[in-house]
Order: sequence, then structure tokens, then C-alpha cells
Amino acid sequence: MSGLVIYNSKYGSTKEYAVELAKKMKWEALSYKNVNAGKFNETKEIVLASSVRMGKMKITGWAKNKADLLKDKCKAVIAVGGTESGKQDYYVEIVEKNLPFLNLKKDQIYGLGGRQIISEMKGFDAFVFKMLDKMMKDDDERKKEILQEVDHMDMKLLDPIVTYLKNS
Repeated sequence: MSGLVIYNSKYGSTKEYAVELAKKMKWEALSYKNVNAGKFNETKEIVLASSVRMGKMKITGWAKNKADLLKDKCKAVIAVGGTESGKQDYYVEIVEKNLPFLNLKKDQIYGLGGRQIISEMKGFDAFVFKMLDKMMKDDDERKKEILQEVDHMDMKLLDPIVTYLKNS
């Protein structure tokens, strides 16, 4: 196997991007939970894809534990969040803050818009949005911006990543 897309996905957006990228590259996509030492040994190139919640990438702890194995093989990182993909500086900052040990260049970091469907959220995420709703009674414009449900998913956003990977 020449490449592997390793992902962490909370609500499915990141997994959808990872599976589609793997398909375009003729690679395999696996949840970080299913990656073993054998997969690292047989893989030449890796792309990490992670959901972003409140400025944190959910794959950070796992990646930090595997830093030595990822260092030479990690070709790109995809951060997926509720923020639209046009705000690349935001995503670059998130990746650099969460994965500094990978020493990535900006052209290796891709921020892709995911979904923020509050009505489907569970547990702590649902709690946070309910609390925000209660706290923001007086600021209707800001409340609308933060609490609106969004779907920024667009598989065409993978095209520059595919081009980068094929040319690197």
C-alpha cells in the first residue's frame, strides 16, 4: 500500500472527506482506532484528517503518541470544522497549535468546512450549544452566527489536496 488516510471523525464529515480522498488517491482510509504497527510499516505516505471542536483537533493525542512513526510519512493534514474552508488562516493556526511536533509547512495544511448540525449533537457538544443559547439572549446577530446549523461539506475541496499529494 502506498498511502493511508487516517481520520478521527465525531459526526461523520471528516470520515466522508477521508474516504473520498482515499478513493481519489487509490489509498485506504482508516479510523485512527484501527491503525496498527503493520499499517505504518506498509505505508509510504499518510494524510491525517481530524475534526476540530473548540480549537482542538480530536486526533492530537493519538498523533503525539505516534509522532516518530508519522514524522517522515505525514504528507498533509486536513482539519474539518464548522468554519468554512475559505478561512485557511484559522485552520493553519489550529493545526500548528495542535500538531507542532509534525513540523508541517503551510502548504501541507488544509482546512475543510464540515457540518454543524446542532440538532444532531449529543453529550457535551449539545450541552455547550444549549448553554450558549441561554447566555446569548441579548445578542441576536452573534447568536445567529454561532448557533446556526451549517453544512460546508464540498468534495471539490479535496481536489487541491489530491494535486498536492500527486505532485509531492
